[in-house]
Amino acid sequence: MNIAIIKDKEININEIIDKIENENIGKIGCIVSFIGAVRGIGRNGGRILKLVYEAYNDEALKRMKKIAEETIGRYGVIDVQIYHKTGEAVVGEETFYVFVAAKHRKEAFQALMEIVERVKHEVPIWKKEVTEHGETWILNK
Repeated sequence: MNIAIIKDKEININEIIDKIENENIGKIGCIVSFIGAVRGIGRNGGRILKLVYEAYNDEALKRMKKIAEETIGRYGVIDVQIYHKTGEAVVGEETFYVFVAAKHRKEAFQALMEIVERVKHEVPIWKKEVTEHGETWILNK
């Protein structure tokens, strides 16, 4: 399991998948993923100039770890990897990654959906949209 807040660097998806596969040889039948990216149009209808993510890092990591552990326990998945960017992000940039490895796809997809929703609602990471119409902090991402 790996949980991380990433700042000003991109992650290498292939390295993550290779790590999951190599550490779980013979245990997993699938790896499913979610990759969140910055949209071009904001909630206020304006063109997005950038997003700014801020986090209470220690608490965010603690809560993401708890979510991962609870999800592993609930669905019996083998591995969970969660990464979330902080700082500025531009349109098209990837900002949120979740990888779930499991024996079967049904459990993997159920766990993935739960993790994404819980991280969005339970983890202290805040997002500000900066658009051509102004700035807005987004609540209940």
